[in-house]
Order: sequence, then C-alpha cells, then structure tokens
Amino acid sequence: MFENLTKLLGFFFSSFSCSFFLALASELNGLFPSPSPADDQGPTERQVQGGRYANIGKDLTHSWNPPHRRILGWLAHFNPRLKHRSLSRGLAGGGESSFDGKMADELKHSNSLPATMRCVTVKGYGKIDDMVGFSERWPVPEPGKGEMLIKVLACSLAPGDIRNLRGDCDYFGPKCPYIPGGDVCGVVLKLPTSSSSCSSLSKFKEGDVVVAMFHFRPQGGLADYALVKTAHSAKIVLKAPSSSRNKSNGFLSACEAAAIPSSALAAMLAAKSSVRKGDRVLVLGGGGGVGSHLLQFLKNYGASHVAVTAAASPSSAEAKRLVGLGADDVIDYRRENWWEWKPNNNQNQFDMVVDLVGSYESWRRAAKRGGVLKTGWKGGRYLTFTGDERYMQIHSLMGLYSFLGKMVSRALFTRIFWPFYPKWTHFMDTDPTNGNLDELVRLAAAGEFRPVLDRRSPYKFKLSEVKKAMKLQESYHAKGKVVIRIAN
Repeated sequence: MFENLTKLLGFFFSSFSCSFFLALASELNGLFPSPSPADDQGPTERQVQGGRYANIGKDLTHSWNPPHRRILGWLAHFNPRLKHRSLSRGLAGGGESSFDGKMADELKHSNSLPATMRCVTVKGYGKIDDMVGFSERWPVPEPGKGEMLIKVLACSLAPGDIRNLRGDCDYFGPKCPYIPGGDVCGVVLKLPTSSSSCSSLSKFKEGDVVVAMFHFRPQGGLADYALVKTAHSAKIVLKAPSSSRNKSNGFLSACEAAAIPSSALAAMLAAKSSVRKGDRVLVLGGGGGVGSHLLQFLKNYGASHVAVTAAASPSSAEAKRLVGLGADDVIDYRRENWWEWKPNNNQNQFDMVVDLVGSYESWRRAAKRGGVLKTGWKGGRYLTFTGDERYMQIHSLMGLYSFLGKMVSRALFTRIFWPFYPKWTHFMDTDPTNGNLDELVRLAAAGEFRPVLDRRSPYKFKLSEVKKAMKLQESYHAKGKVVIRIAN
C-alpha cells in the first residue's frame, strides 16, 4: 500500500510540476555544460585567452615573457621568506592570524605570485587510477567578483569529490579537466581590485587565515592556490605547528581547520534544526566525516540518548572512539540488526533516525510500525543525508526529474499520513552563509567540538598519496575526514 500510494503521489506531483523541473534542468544545463573528457592536464590555449586566465596567456602560449617577471615568479615560489613562519609565530600567542605587514605589502605590490602552480587534475570521468593526474603548470587563477585568492594550506575531501570523479551526476558535473577538492584552509593573498565596492569583502584582508567551503560542488582546492567565495569563508586562528592542542584556546592546525567547512557544518545545522529536547536518536553509519561530528552536536542541542551503527564490536577501539564522541550505545551491524535492536534497559522507541548510509531498505525498516522508530503521531522523524542511494545517479533530464520527484513525493506522503509513518526528510542544508560558518568556527575555538580526522590523515601533496586519499574516501570506511596537507 505504501509503495502504491507513493507512486500515485509521485505521478500526481509530476503532472503539476513538470514545467518547473524542465525549466530548472534547462538552467542547470546552461550554467554547467556537459563535460568533454580531455587528455590535457591544463586549460587549452583558447580557454586561457578567453577566460579568467587571459592575463597569463602569454606564458602558456610560449610568447615572449619579460625576464624580470619570470625571475620574480621563481623567487616567489621558492623564497623562504614567503613561508608561513611569521604566521605560526603570531598565532602561537593568540595574536591576529595574518602575515606581517612587510610580507603582505610584498604580496600585494611586487607581482611576486608565480604564473603557474601545482595541482591535482581530473581529465575525465572514470576510475581514480585512470583519471587523476598531477600538473606543474596550471595557471594561477584571478579572483572575480565576490572571490579571493588564497594560498592553500590544507584541503579535505568530500563525497562530492567521488561523485564528480565517477560521473555519477555528469548531467551537470564539472567540465574536464578540473581540479578536485573544495573544503580548504589557507591564507588570503589577493582580493579583487573592486573590493571597496563589495561589502562582503570588508571583513577580509590580505594575510588573513581562512577556512572556506566549496560553492555548489567541490572543485579547485587541491592546488597551491585556489579561489574561494568570500561569502563561504570565515577567519580562523591557527595554532603553531610545534604546539600541542590546548582546549582552553581552541587553536586548530590547518589540517583540522580544513576538515570542518562542509561535514561539520552539515552536522551542526542538522542537529540545530532537527533535534528536540529529550530526543532519543539513532545514527546509521556514524563513524565517517559527517557522523563523527554529528555525534558531538546531538547532545549539545538536546538529545538525551544517542545510539550509532558501526563495524565495531563493543570492546573495540572504534567503539571506544564513538563513545568518546558522544554515543551512548554502539550497534555492531555485522552481528545484530539495528531495526530489531533493543537497549539493555528496554527503553522506548527512537524519536529520530539519521541515515548517513543511504538505502531504501533502511527507510522501509525504520518506517515499519512497532519498530525502532516512532510514528509521526508520536513525533518520529527520519532524516537522510543521502536519499535511497549512497551516490545519487543523475545522467539526464529524466534522472534529475526522477530524483527530485521521489524526494518531494515521499516527504509529502509522510506528512499527509503522518499519524502512521515517521516524517521523512532529505536534509540538504549546508549553507555557510548567514553566519553559519562563522558560528562553526566560534564553536571550534571554544572547544565545543573537535574536528575529527581519519587516523591516516593528513596525506602528502603528491599524486600517489592523493590517490590513496581518494580511494579511502570512495571506500566509505574513513573514520573521520580525509585531509591532504598542501603546504606547511
């Protein structure tokens, strides 16, 4: 009955909203044209001359380049004075997170930035070993409106990186070749020349250390330099590399800072908007990038009891890690079915299930009356971050329409029949604007939560290490965030 009603509502929904989704898909297709795999590891000559790389087109087309500009670029790339020793010295004592004034002036006025940079590249959709490469000559981009150029210190991976690479959503995926990675920590090097007319830029200056989240999809972060949206960035104070973590001042390393923008932000916003005081919460797959941070936020926002599923026996180190992050019970899904699980004290059903795995079967089992989750009548909610599939597949207009239609129809169905089914919601709020990312940074500085990195992180910024990091992200067995250190 449930599935028949769902299909009927989906059809009903489609008859009234087809034109809307057609228009939406047309706009997306226009903004993000279909990718065309290329073997080149950098932009073409036409892209350089016509795009935002036009200012360095002469370098890439082998036209004459003045010797002094080449020397300045070479010195800027290798001169030890441009390392971040002053940054570490200033932040160790809790000072302002910026370069000294002389260095900032040099970066601003001396044209010392190199013309090209190192970066990881993706030449087409496919397997990691086949498509991921490394370039030494990718042009350093110029910031546009609402953007700033940063020197990247560290970059963390996200599920979207694997989704882009495999072409799971190639209908509006990135145009190849492109630079993967989106969540970054870095130092502001350059603001747009028209920054005075843009109020969103007023809180940043050259030399600030920032964390930034990608815009729409992870792209551009695995490089020496990257463009970030000012609206998606927040200032942060870093600890000196040689100092130990001190909870009293909340200093983070660059790698810890790079781990928080999207995953920890999603976890904070989900807990903030969905948890009610006294809730009993079950988290499916709570050991990864989002889950490791969600466990820390749930009780901060009112949850009374938190259980989590993981591949972890009760006495294992992984179970102890999850308990340390905030879980009260760890359910080893290899040995017992979470949908049949009863706590030792046989307490009531869960008020909310958070699905970080992605499976229709999980929803069907949780929605079964008399199971682990309350009905909507009693306040039961099912919150999924992934939908019915771990990696959503959108290869065409109909694929996009099917994804949106299924998501809306199920949410609508469970709200119409809420006395009998828990309310189903596909959580997609990872908005870093409106002070959300600033609030997350403040919580980290106050020690309200700690960024969680997989024990194998950080990886080195070289091709073999980056491939290992991507394969770990793809495996869905990372215990925290996967981070690549770009610079010291």
